[in-house]
Amino acid sequence: MNRRKLTHNHTLFTQPVILIILLIIISCTASCLPEFGELPEEEEVLPDSVGILQIDFVIRDYQIPSNKIHLVDLSISTDVENAYKGVFIAKANVSDQKRSYQFKLTEGSYYYQAIITCSCGGDTCLNGGFQGGQFGFKYDIDKVMVSAGSTNQYNTLFD
Repeated sequence: MNRRKLTHNHTLFTQPVILIILLIIISCTASCLPEFGELPEEEEVLPDSVGILQIDFVIRDYQIPSNKIHLVDLSISTDVENAYKGVFIAKANVSDQKRSYQFKLTEGSYYYQAIITCSCGGDTCLNGGFQGGQFGFKYDIDKVMVSAGSTNQYNTLFD
């Protein structure tokens, strides 16, 4: 038999076999993936000593386009000294797309620190009251109370 003809037949045979094996592997892998359905909306049961602190960013009109004011920070500390030192028990991953944040905390008093900034060019930020102009900050630090078993809502006040 011609060696060249044998190699050609062998190649014709192995290509479909490899293709079939790959299809079997892919179908087995795809069938092993878990199906994700809708999660039921169950309310989480909190311990008796825990309440929810809700901080809502309220940003007044600074005569600056709203897309140029950005949320920078929202942090919770146990007392004013720790807030001053930057020692926090909780921090939120703030975003310009979300204005309300919740923390689950034990009953008691806390301090929150909220920070916003302005990204307009020129004197727009300075005229809006942001010290330092562009990328200047406005701070709101306040004492809040958390009562167990309830949602305690506070609004920021940037002056």
